[in-house]
Amino acid sequence: MFSSEWLAARALAEEQRWLLGADQARACGLNPGDMAAALRRGRARSLYHGVYLLDPDAGGQVTWEQWCAAALLAHGHSACLVGWSGARAAGAEGLPSSDPSIDVAVVGVGSRHRRRANTGLSDAPGKSAIDGPPIIVRQWSVRPDEVEIANGLRVRRAELSVIDAALTLDRVHALCLFDWAIRTGVHSPQSLQALAVAMRRRPGVVHVREMASLADGRAGSPLESRVRLACIDADLAPDDLQYPVLDSRGGVVGYGDLAWLRRRTRPLIGEADGREVHSRLQAVLYDRRRANEFVTRSCDIVRFTWSDALRPVYVQQIVRAALAA
Repeated sequence: MFSSEWLAARALAEEQRWLLGADQARACGLNPGDMAAALRRGRARSLYHGVYLLDPDAGGQVTWEQWCAAALLAHGHSACLVGWSGARAAGAEGLPSSDPSIDVAVVGVGSRHRRRANTGLSDAPGKSAIDGPPIIVRQWSVRPDEVEIANGLRVRRAELSVIDAALTLDRVHALCLFDWAIRTGVHSPQSLQALAVAMRRRPGVVHVREMASLADGRAGSPLESRVRLACIDADLAPDDLQYPVLDSRGGVVGYGDLAWLRRRTRPLIGEADGREVHSRLQAVLYDRRRANEFVTRSCDIVRFTWSDALRPVYVQQIVRAALAA
């Protein structure tokens, strides 16, 4: 039989992704011995110091959202996700496939923050701990009005998180992130550049300003952003994005992801074939039909996959050769 205190703790945990903080457990009437027993019996698992997972299916994989929520619980109600973590929670595209850490900051505290003292329920020896991403407390000053809720998580607003994230990323990921921000309306080109210019003396600010100046919301995917940057770096920047290919009556047959015009008789169209969407049979057939339509409209085509985009020199060689043909 479960005690009334344990049932109350479980009900609270269910409302917050099956997570329970040590101070919350104590408020429900559970003492350190109760939590130590729950850990030994497999009724709870320890994620971070003073944060427990009470999921009835706790043997399964912990989701990224649960890790983020646990990190916030570990640092109190004033903590918020920032950087990569904040941008990902806001739905950003173009980030690395996984985060090496959960990045948090404490609102209104900034560089003076140190981790909260233990709330009184320490993790017992023999606990069922789970290896997860470490928490990094960023020493950034975050104001209360800069925080919003995204996917049930407290995050620094998306327009600020994308800048913070870009400062810790390389050039290509920063451009992918900025293209997404403009495409989705998180930023306008003007607001993005203004915020990038306002960053002073922070590591990474030089490439952030450069990528902000190159960002273009017409890029339809991180793959298109990668191909475009590879070409820009080789002085082969496309002349247009989402270039309309017309039929004999002036109707739009389709839009080329990238286009090189350069006084060519036949425009060169660059197509970025993403890993997921374009690998489906229906999408493959559509891509082939569209490519044939483009060729019949006096266009030349080069196509790039995700693996191609990971080799910028290859992209540059193909575009240069196609333009010279």
